[in-house]
Amino acid sequence: MKYIEKDLNSSIVSDTRARLDVSKKYNSDPKVRDNLRKIYHGCCAYCESTFEDAAYSQIDHFYPKSKEQFKPYSKDIRNLHYSCQRCNNLKGSSCKDIMSPNWFLSKNGWKLSDKHKIEQEIYYVGHMLYSNNIKGSIDRGNNTINLFNLNNANPSPRNNRASLVESRLKTLNDMYLTLKMLTNLLVNYNKNNKETIELLIIQAIKKTKPNSPFSTMIIHNYGDMLVKLIKIYICL
Repeated sequence: MKYIEKDLNSSIVSDTRARLDVSKKYNSDPKVRDNLRKIYHGCCAYCESTFEDAAYSQIDHFYPKSKEQFKPYSKDIRNLHYSCQRCNNLKGSSCKDIMSPNWFLSKNGWKLSDKHKIEQEIYYVGHMLYSNNIKGSIDRGNNTINLFNLNNANPSPRNNRASLVESRLKTLNDMYLTLKMLTNLLVNYNKNNKETIELLIIQAIKKTKPNSPFSTMIIHNYGDMLVKLIKIYICL
């Protein structure tokens, strides 16, 4: 999971809210789903994967519309998230003590999640996700990992996330090979390789962008290294 920017004043969020206001249901207007896709950069809010080539997207209610106290939020943009089918199914009607990609309900109403808090509580080491729980507090990071089975700790037919883990491994390995090639070219610098170096840097940077699957994983594992290599190239 990663923090998703959902500024209520942005044009796309404003358009989505206006459409939801006049829609009979949260999924009546197909443009709502399309807008959510753009807000979430085509990646699942919970597992960060892109999935549309092999499956269809779903609109998840962080606070389930099936529960009476949350029905008023069935068309509230703050409660709607872009999700893959597997994450939506695994989540079901659960919402207590897990992490939200942006907005959550507090005692004083809706509150925007702290991006840095999310990054501090759940992080990647390699392709595996871990929780960095503060002793004595609710371990929302671990609860989130377990609920969505993000490390495939429960490979039962209903919970199996083997494809998710394999995709993360492939993405991580692709970045490793890119940076390895870039490092070799910088160590043995030749001005004739300048174009190749710049293409590799562009390719690596793209993997850190929000519209790239598992960009959080790439940043956690290789963000510092990429910055150092770019600085080295600039100084050559």
